[in-house]
Amino acid sequence: MTHGAAAPAAFPAGRACRSLPCTMPDPPQAAELRRRGTHKVRSMQVNITAKHMDLTGPIEAYIRQKVDRITRHFDRVQQITMVVEKEPRHGFHVELILDIEGHDDFIANSRHEDLYAAIDLVVDRGVRQLTDHKEKVRNHHHPEA
Repeated sequence: MTHGAAAPAAFPAGRACRSLPCTMPDPPQAAELRRRGTHKVRSMQVNITAKHMDLTGPIEAYIRQKVDRITRHFDRVQQITMVVEKEPRHGFHVELILDIEGHDDFIANSRHEDLYAAIDLVVDRGVRQLTDHKEKVRNHHHPEA
């Protein structure tokens, strides 16, 4: 397939990738990948579980939006699991489990009266763990004197 040729019928219009058989993500992410010159996409699974409460559409959308932030900091995330639990007297408990390629899982927890604040806290803690790990990996061969 040459550049500028029509995409095969298996791909929706505008969603073809140069090196088959990879697929492009949603349009906002695809634009960022084209800007960076990266067209290979790793598949990442996101699991969201709710305990003692109903998981509504807006809550799930908010979680997916926040989880997207994690992959911007570290691209070797294979799976993200978020468990949202309603506690009887203490508001909400949110647990984030990040399955990273070549490393043990990172686990972050937060408790808060407001569910959205608890989600924000746990994602911030997960991002912090990933950025600390990334710095360790980067500086492995060049320790500070």
